[in-house]
Amino acid sequence: MNEDATWDRWAHWLGREPSPGTIHHDVVGMQASRQIWQRLQAVVSVSPEEARQLGTFHSWVNGIYLRFQGLAIRRQVDRRTDVICLRRLLGEIEARPDVISRARYIAKLHPADARRGEEFFDQLVRPGAEALEKDRPTADIARLDAVAGRIRKWVDKEVAHYDRAIGKFSEGLTVREIHTAVDLIFEVFNYYQRLLLGQSVAGEVVMPPWERVFRVAWIPDDDALNRIIARGG
Repeated sequence: MNEDATWDRWAHWLGREPSPGTIHHDVVGMQASRQIWQRLQAVVSVSPEEARQLGTFHSWVNGIYLRFQGLAIRRQVDRRTDVICLRRLLGEIEARPDVISRARYIAKLHPADARRGEEFFDQLVRPGAEALEKDRPTADIARLDAVAGRIRKWVDKEVAHYDRAIGKFSEGLTVREIHTAVDLIFEVFNYYQRLLLGQSVAGEVVMPPWERVFRVAWIPDDDALNRIIARGG
């Protein structure tokens, strides 16, 4: 495959829009889910004491959130060569960094303003560099493996499958650890978005003010509650 076609394939994997099957889609999904979860925690913090004490629902929501993020992280650090993910992209770039050359960057992204393209490439890669250096994707792979390695193992052993040592892999795993991995994936994704597509993705996902659903009573009285319980039996 020639260099231009390889560039286009990598750019397609990243995605200009968060379309299903792109890395962009997973990254935006992780960011949106994190926003919803964080705002839900804020809602809980100002809710009546009784709502905070009934922990079954909160534990269920938190468990779903962590598994969702864990699966999304695992998808992006998958080591297989038959999937579209950030780690595979980095592996291919590591093998062929010369594809991301200064000349091709300018021709693809700044054909009408070469001077501006030169300046951007200097900022993204290195002043005077003729192409992306292999050290960059190599370092990014190492960072992803270090930050997301334990999460990937937890998902493999306890979420996607049941290992005999279930419970061992989630010991000590924290929300902060999940969010650190999400942040790193977002950072690395955005760097290659700028290199291959000339764009970056905002960290804040715009969405309707969904918190308003909590401004009204979902279960207006005991009769309604009894009907709900009866239907679930």
